[in-house]
Amino acid sequence: MLNSKSDKDSYIDMIRARDKDYLISIGLDVEEVMTDIRKILDSPEKLKDFQLEKDKKYFERQDEHYGIISFCINWNNVVLWSHYADCHKGYCIGFYEEKFRKAGTFGRGGKVKYKKDKPKIHPLEDDFMLKAFIETHTKSINWRHEKEYRITKLFYPQIPSNSDRKINFTDDFIKEIIIGSEASDETINEILSITKPRNLTTYRMEKLRMKYKLIKKKIK
Repeated sequence: MLNSKSDKDSYIDMIRARDKDYLISIGLDVEEVMTDIRKILDSPEKLKDFQLEKDKKYFERQDEHYGIISFCINWNNVVLWSHYADCHKGYCIGFYEEKFRKAGTFGRGGKVKYKKDKPKIHPLEDDFMLKAFIETHTKSINWRHEKEYRITKLFYPQIPSNSDRKINFTDDFIKEIIIGSEASDETINEILSITKPRNLTTYRMEKLRMKYKLIKKKIK
């Protein structure tokens, strides 16, 4: 996307300003590095390899430093129950959205946008939060049935451990528990043994016989 000389100049200036101290700290000559980058930008063949290498490292860093938790706004989506709840044999948890929003535990959140094409983010875009939100909240239009809602958290500079990525919450975050229509008696009893002492509202899903539709009925 750096098609003009001015764009290339601006990109090199941005890299110089951002990485100057780091390059000096590892013993490199800043201007020699900038000259090498200029040669890459002016060579279509080198630029392609450069882009692939940058993408690889960038996506690896994203995977290391970002935490993403995904939700769905539809509790009665038949497809999601099939995909994510062990073919209706599992369960789902309904949360109070406002609780998560005000908990201060997470970073940004919002609805996922579904697109036919991948979004284009210009290399000179310097709004980090905007870029991060586009990257984490955009998916292929083929997934639009999910109506996904994501909350993200940035772990930086340290790479988080698995335990760092686990978020504890209290029972008052939970609005309801919904057990799948095909759940076994053993699963139902195990879930009720947890929810009843905590006074958590619990439902069981039912498939309507003549429709592709689910309804929930409260377990008393």
